[in-house]
Amino acid sequence: MAAGSPGLATLPQVISSMARFMHPPMPPVPNRTTGETALALKGTRSMMPGAGSIDIRSAYLRLVDGLLALYHGAAIKHAEKLCELRDNQLDMADCLHDIEHRIYTVSAELQTGAGAENIQSEQDKIKKQLMENMLKELERSKTVYEEKLEAGALQMAWVVGAIWTKQRQTELAKHFSGTLHSLRLSSDPEYATHVQYAQVASKEILPGKSSLLGGTSYASLQLEYTSSSDQSPQSPTSRAATPRTGSNSQMESSNHTGGQEFAESLFAFVPEYHVDAMLELCNTLRLYMHPTVPVQQIPEWEELVVSCASFLCAEFADQRIVLASTRESLVQTLASFATQPATMRAIERVPLKQQMSMVEELVRPYQNRAWAQSNWVLVRFWHGSGFGFRHRQWPHLAARYGDREPTVNNLGAKVDAGLMSQCFGPCPSEVIQSRIKDYLSGHPIAAAAYLNSLLSQLNWAFSEFITMMQEMDRVSIDAHLESRQIKLCATCFDLYHGLARALEMTLHLAPLLLSKPEACDNQNELLLGRTCQILMAVVSRVCIRGGGGASFARLVARGLPDTDRVHYYVALAPVAGCLIRMLDSKLPPEHLDRVTKAIVTEPLFRMDGLEFMLGKCKDSKAFSFYKYPDDVTMDELKALEIVADRLRVARDAIVRAKSPGSSGAQSDLLCTICYARPADTAFVPCGHHSCRACIMQHLLNSKQCFFCKADIESVREIEPNN
Repeated sequence: MAAGSPGLATLPQVISSMARFMHPPMPPVPNRTTGETALALKGTRSMMPGAGSIDIRSAYLRLVDGLLALYHGAAIKHAEKLCELRDNQLDMADCLHDIEHRIYTVSAELQTGAGAENIQSEQDKIKKQLMENMLKELERSKTVYEEKLEAGALQMAWVVGAIWTKQRQTELAKHFSGTLHSLRLSSDPEYATHVQYAQVASKEILPGKSSLLGGTSYASLQLEYTSSSDQSPQSPTSRAATPRTGSNSQMESSNHTGGQEFAESLFAFVPEYHVDAMLELCNTLRLYMHPTVPVQQIPEWEELVVSCASFLCAEFADQRIVLASTRESLVQTLASFATQPATMRAIERVPLKQQMSMVEELVRPYQNRAWAQSNWVLVRFWHGSGFGFRHRQWPHLAARYGDREPTVNNLGAKVDAGLMSQCFGPCPSEVIQSRIKDYLSGHPIAAAAYLNSLLSQLNWAFSEFITMMQEMDRVSIDAHLESRQIKLCATCFDLYHGLARALEMTLHLAPLLLSKPEACDNQNELLLGRTCQILMAVVSRVCIRGGGGASFARLVARGLPDTDRVHYYVALAPVAGCLIRMLDSKLPPEHLDRVTKAIVTEPLFRMDGLEFMLGKCKDSKAFSFYKYPDDVTMDELKALEIVADRLRVARDAIVRAKSPGSSGAQSDLLCTICYARPADTAFVPCGHHSCRACIMQHLLNSKQCFFCKADIESVREIEPNN
C-alpha cells in the first residue's frame, strides 16, 4: 500500500465523519442564542474545519467523492489480493491434477513390472526402487497440496459468503454507473445533449435512467464538476457563479452550442482519481468478483460496458489527462477490453465517432510517444486473422505448457502490453479492421507517416535483438550471462513480433500503400523498398546460417530462461503473412509486378530463406510450417507456395537477363552506405552521391547531407558513363 493512503480499517470512520454533512442544520434552542448552547457548540465542532453549512446534495457529492478516493487508494488493492487468492487456488488445483496424473503413470509402470517379477535383473530392481521412492514423494506432495487447497477453500468460502455478495455487487455497480455517467457528461458533449433531451434512440449510449437505480435519474449519483483549481466536486452554494454541467437549471437555460463548448473544456478539471476509480470499479465487476456473482445479473450491464468502451475509445489518449499513471490505466483497460469476446463486441458497438477517434490515435506515428501498448491493442484487433495467428499459447510451447486460460489478474489492468504475452486467445474484430482500413485510405499523409514509423520501430526492435543475440552468443557459459541482458533480448524479440504483426495487418488492409502514389503522399517507392528490406533482413538473419541464422539456432537450442518465446515460428510467421499480403493474387497486376521486382532486387533477398520456411532445405530436422498443421492451414501454406514460386521465376528471369561476363557494379561506383546498389543519385548543391534508396530513406528524417551536413535543396540522378 502506498505511503499515506488510507487503510481499509479507516473506512467506517471516514464514512461516519463524512456522513455528518448529511444532517440538516440543527435548530436553535428557544430563548437562547445559538452560540451559547452547548449542543450547538458540539454541532459546530462536529463539522470539518472550513466546511461551513452545506446542503444535503453537496454533502452527498462530497461523500461520493471521498468514497471514490478511498476506493482508488485502498479498496482496489484489497480486491486484487482477493483475486490473487483465487488465482493461487487455480494454480494449486492444476499442480494437484498434474501430480495425480504422475502418480497414476508411475503406479501403472510398477504394476507392469510386478507381473514380470521372476525375471527381473539387477538394473530392473534398481529402477523399481527408484520408482517406489518417486511414488512416495509424489504422495507426500499430493498431501501438501491438498492441505493448502483445503485451507485456501476455507478462505474462499469466506470471500464468497461475506465479501463478493449480490448486495456488494449492486453497490459497486451503482458507483460505477454514476461515476461513468458523470465522466461522460463532462467529456462528451453529444452524450450530454442526449441525456439532456432524453432522446436516446439506440443502445450505443447509456440511457439517462436505469433500472439499476430503481428508475431514478442518474442525477442522484452524478458528480458535478466546475472549472476550479482544486478539482473537487462543488456545491451550488460554494461556487454559485460558476456554471456546472449536469445542473438541470443550467441545461434548460443554456443554449446547445455553448453547452457543448463548456463540456469539452470541463473534462480538464475532473480529478484523476475519479477516472482511476471508474476503471477500477469496472475491472472489479468484470474480473475480480467471484463467478458465483455473475456480472450478467446486473441490470443493463451490456449498455454499461458499451458506454465504458465509448469513454475509453474517446479519452484513452486525451491530452487533458496530465497524470501519466491515469493515461496508463486508460490504455491498459482498453487493452483489457480487447482480450475478451464480450468486451470486444462492446467496442464494436461504440458509435462511429469514438471508434474513429481511437483508430486515429492508434495509428498515429510512433515517434515521441509510448507506442508499445498502442501497438499491442492493434495486434489484438488482428489476432485471429494473421498467418498462423490463431493460437492462445505459442505453437512450439503448446506441447510443453498446454493451452491454459490466462489468470484473472492478467485480464485486468495489469496487462503487460509491451511483452505481447500469448496467454490470450484469438479475438479479431473485422469491424475495427474496416475502420482502420477506411482511415488509412482516407488520410494518405497520415497513412504514409504511420507506415514509415512502424517500419522504423520494427527495424530498431529487430536490430537490437540481433545485436544482443550476437553478444550473448559470444558467451559460451550460460551462468556468465546476466539475467537483465537475457530479459532485454527476449523483450526486443517480443516487440519485433508485435510490430511485425501490425505490419502484416497494415499490408492486408491497405496493400496499395506500396504501389499507388496517391495512397501514401507519393512515398510508395520508398515505403516499398523499406518493407522489402526489413522482411528480407529477418529471413537472412534467421534462416541463412551464413547471414546470422547460426547464432539464432544456437540461441533457440540453449533454452535460456525467458527466451522460450524465441523460435523460428514466432519470427517467421509474420514475415510469411506480410509476403502473402503483398503478393495477393487479387491485387492489380501492375502492383504485383512492382512488388515482385522490388523483392527480388533487394540485396538481402535469399530464395533459400523462403525454402527454409517450407521445409525444402537439405536438413531434415530443420524448421517447416508444414510441421504445425493445427496452427497453419493448408490454404495459408498453398498461398506461401504460390509466393515462393512467383519470386523464384522472377529471380531466374533477372539472372538470365544479366550478361554472362558481368560482375555487377564496380566497387568505386557502389553506394558507400549500403555497398549493395550503384551510386546513381547525388545531393544538390554539395554533390555527394549515393544510391537512390539510401538517399530517399535519409530524407524522411533529415534534410542535411549525411557526408558534409550541408542543407539539401534537391537530388538529381547521375548520368551513367558509356
